[in-house]
Amino acid sequence: MAYISRFKEDFDDIEYLEKGGYGIVMKARNKIDGQYYAIKRVKLPSRQAGREKKLKEAIALAKLSHPNIVRYYHAWEESPPPGFQKTEDDKIIPTDVSSLPSATDSDLPEADNSSTEESKSDDDSIIIFEDESSATGLSDTAVSASTSASSSEESSNQDYTTNDNTSLESSISEKKDAQSVAPTTYLYIQMELCNGTLEDWLQKNPQRQETTSVNIIRQIASGLHYVHECDFIHRDLSPSNIFFSLDNVVKIGDFGLVTSIIDENEETANEEAKDNGVGNAKDSICHTKAVGKTLYRSRGQVNGQE
Repeated sequence: MAYISRFKEDFDDIEYLEKGGYGIVMKARNKIDGQYYAIKRVKLPSRQAGREKKLKEAIALAKLSHPNIVRYYHAWEESPPPGFQKTEDDKIIPTDVSSLPSATDSDLPEADNSSTEESKSDDDSIIIFEDESSATGLSDTAVSASTSASSSEESSNQDYTTNDNTSLESSISEKKDAQSVAPTTYLYIQMELCNGTLEDWLQKNPQRQETTSVNIIRQIASGLHYVHECDFIHRDLSPSNIFFSLDNVVKIGDFGLVTSIIDENEETANEEAKDNGVGNAKDSICHTKAVGKTLYRSRGQVNGQE
């Protein structure tokens, strides 16, 4: 039976908008209500700890409701068969766009040491909207292949003692084939479509009226105050992550690095501190340390004091 994508079933008039370190953002029209939305697609790591970090954005957005926060509508997961996602992406992504980790590498197995993926790059925000002008799991084939890989591993262990290089190379090849069968899982987040970023506005308006700037700052402060009241820390606030809605209301978006102030237990904190290269949570406060765009980190973050 041919694979049916929920995204393709529910949306049409799909347009590629932008890419980032986590995946891509598309503009799409819902077939039922006829409205356009921003659809963010994120590749989920195979490791459970990595998956939980990527899911934080959807979980946080579902709990936040404020005029100055990008509105969240829905989220779901999809696990397309190997090759499917790249074929679909080739239909909408311009050929001059650089390679996307969540698209062109969709058929590659997830490395066990991929924890370094969790720290966000200093590139432009993943959510850059238009200019102004499913179920998760392995298939029966994958389970069978995984079982074969386990059997191959046992035989390869014996080959280490006999120095049978031919058998060792064969078993390694079988493991790679088995890993490639496992489908990649993607997280889709349906959000409010915006009309540009504060970064765009700053570049287009070098001469700014004080009243306009103060109004923008007040809206950002209002949204950020609400986020903190809900016990979340954005951790990546910058002009590229602040948007203007279609009716020019300021919206804080891109919660890809969001964390909870109260839910982060010692085990999670230690893992995040290790990923950020700052030891463990007992040695430092790791909620904001070594996180976010370097240019917009506070002096305390840069000096390792917060």
